[in-house]
Amino acid sequence: MGLRTLVISQKYITEEEFQLWNKKYQNAKTEMEDREGKIRKVVDELEENMKFLCVTGVEDKLQVDVTDSINHKK
Repeated sequence: MGLRTLVISQKYITEEEFQLWNKKYQNAKTEMEDREGKIRKVVDELEENMKFLCVTGVEDKLQVDVTDSINHKK
């Protein structure tokens, strides 16, 4: 048995801060090399200094044959 966890946090930013961040994000989305890495870097920047609100756990029942599926991906 396991729980799927979700951490909830928030961060208030000004419209100007959002516009600056969004410009970097849009640029990262158009990169031809290491697009995913560049997007992740910009998203990580936004996620800094967030205020923790809560954490929740949801029961995540394993389905039949899921162990075989997980082992197969290794």
